[in-house]
Amino acid sequence: VKDQVDWMEAIGEVIRDQARDQHSLDIVILQELWMRPDHATIETLLNATGYRMTYVGDLASPICDGRIAPTYCSGLALITKLPILKMSFTPFSVSGDFWWNDGEYYARKGTGRVTLAPAKNRTLDILLTSLAANDYNYWYRQRQAKEFGDAARASDADYVIAAGNMEVDPRTSETSYSDIKRGMKDSRHEYLKTNWLDPSLATYGNTKNSYSGTEGPLVFDYLLHKSKGPRVISITNYKVNVLKTKRSKEHTG
Repeated sequence: VKDQVDWMEAIGEVIRDQARDQHSLDIVILQELWMRPDHATIETLLNATGYRMTYVGDLASPICDGRIAPTYCSGLALITKLPILKMSFTPFSVSGDFWWNDGEYYARKGTGRVTLAPAKNRTLDILLTSLAANDYNYWYRQRQAKEFGDAARASDADYVIAAGNMEVDPRTSETSYSDIKRGMKDSRHEYLKTNWLDPSLATYGNTKNSYSGTEGPLVFDYLLHKSKGPRVISITNYKVNVLKTKRSKEHTG
């Protein structure tokens, strides 16, 4: 993939630099991180920062390759400063069609779950995923979305965040977005109100992103949440950042 090593190094550098900030990130969620060397590149840059990154096997099928090819891998990873209580991965019951040869059949996407301890006697479930891509995979994506949404709604943690690349425009008739959102709050819509689909805040096809294709601008990535009892998750800011590195000023991501 073009500039893949630069991408991985830039991700690690951005998070590493965050560690020096008193308002540093507590949690970073990554999708489509298919190869083991990519994990290793980012993890190496996080040494001595206080961040911990999940291993490939924590949030993927036990037969994930990731050395020669991304076969049977999920592409999921999480980076955090918070104590990790447990981790699990549940593959979706359906993948892409073998005959379409778009990689979805060989990937093993699913629901990654990382339970964190944000405070004493409090639990936070982070559920992360990346659904089947491309419009023609809607049959698989809708079923994957329902399974992911069901897992988020079934969580009994004090706080739940369901996040990832859902690969669906919420304005379509496809049920993927609504099946995930049911019983959850969409942080983007909650904070931005009527501007939540502003093209300048698109997460795919953003005109400021030199790597996006011609389709778009579209919103494909979401952070949804719920909490138990009187507890509340409040959204105090929402941005779609365009990141540039000194090494690669002409490329954004």
